[in-house]
Amino acid sequence: ISFYLTKEKTRYLCAFIFLFSSLLCYSQLSDFNFSVSATDETCSGNGALEMTVSNTTPGASIIYTLYLLPDSTNPIAETTANLQSGNYRVIATQILGSEENSQQQDITINDLKTDLDFEISHNTTTNCDVNGTIVVTVLSGDAILYEIISGPVIVPAQDSNEFENLPSGTYIIRVFDNCGNALSKTYTMLLNTNNLSISDVT
Repeated sequence: ISFYLTKEKTRYLCAFIFLFSSLLCYSQLSDFNFSVSATDETCSGNGALEMTVSNTTPGASIIYTLYLLPDSTNPIAETTANLQSGNYRVIATQILGSEENSQQQDITINDLKTDLDFEISHNTTTNCDVNGTIVVTVLSGDAILYEIISGPVIVPAQDSNEFENLPSGTYIIRVFDNCGNALSKTYTMLLNTNNLSISDVT
């Protein structure tokens, strides 16, 4: 049996093959690139993950799913901000119509938090001074504000770690760090007093 194709039939057949091939190519999602970078936790719950994708299929959407390892079954959130330190798995799913493909990456948010701690001392210019300067020395953490909340003199929050011209007495000093945490300590400042006694000459 002979089969003949006219020029017009050949043209239609080629157009059909081209369209069919294009649809097959279009229905296959691209093997996209996926990367994750971490911001470590320096204050409670301020860790974060940032995702980057490239070479995605035009018109496709990307959905991220987050797991706190070792639990890789139950996702914890769809947000990647305000995270605690830990080991995480992020799955990026590319969706277009009924087609989808995914990439995953494991990453660690490190715990870089530092507890605030400080010590207190005082100094005077001379031994005869009736007023002194209380000095706060930070031992750990990142202190940003200092205040006296109780004592003979109340001092509102300031960025200096020294409180000048204070009389003797017991003070409560509160220090704030850059995370908004506060720590209070009590300090008693005792200044030297010189008692002068004068008597008659015999």
